[in-house]
Amino acid sequence: MRLLNCTPPNLVPALAAVVLTFAALPASADPQKLCPQSNSTQAPASLDFAFYKANVEPIFLKARPGHARCYACHSESNRIFHLEKLPPGAAAWTDQQSRMNFQSATHLVVPGNPDLSPLLLHPLAPEAGGDAFHSGGRQFASQNDPDWLALAAWVRGAQEGSSPACMPQSAARIYVTNSAADTIDVIDSATNKIVQVIRGIELPHGISFSPDGSRVYRKNHPSERQRAQRLRHPRRQVRR
Repeated sequence: MRLLNCTPPNLVPALAAVVLTFAALPASADPQKLCPQSNSTQAPASLDFAFYKANVEPIFLKARPGHARCYACHSESNRIFHLEKLPPGAAAWTDQQSRMNFQSATHLVVPGNPDLSPLLLHPLAPEAGGDAFHSGGRQFASQNDPDWLALAAWVRGAQEGSSPACMPQSAARIYVTNSAADTIDVIDSATNKIVQVIRGIELPHGISFSPDGSRVYRKNHPSERQRAQRLRHPRRQVRR
């Protein structure tokens, strides 16, 4: 287990922290064959239209529980982020319309940096690092939401059809149990910001993870049995 050199003031009560990292490529895999080699002089990330159309644009038409679809508001002409009106009777945009939506979206992101991209921050809950107010509500409760992760992957330069091993990945997560409260904080190690708060766990003591990184085990109290909770992020492994 990696020890933290310093802890943010708001995390002083923390008893334990565990750093997770993405699983490495299998020993038999050759990264040079799997992933296209980039030129170091190129921009750090480019926005791929094919990935956007397949993985990002459907989010704007998705009905999320308790929320109106993004399309319901953003298809109006007075929106900074504007989505084209669907053709009558159509369930998806034409390719030309998708390209117009793509251009609108690119004006609200910082390629390579989801943490500075208004398109990702505005609908994100404030406690997860988002804006204080969004007229469409908190579409994403945390940065572990699968749809938010798809947006982040696109901003980081993911390309449609690439091997999963080549997908731009988010930084390691740090899990901190707050024994004086009833929460576990999940921190992005790259920004040192809390991206998720797991609530309702009285007197949390200690954390461990399954070998494949799909579950986190936590104890409510030294005298209680461990309980498992499925993680909502891509596969990771524990660094000890």
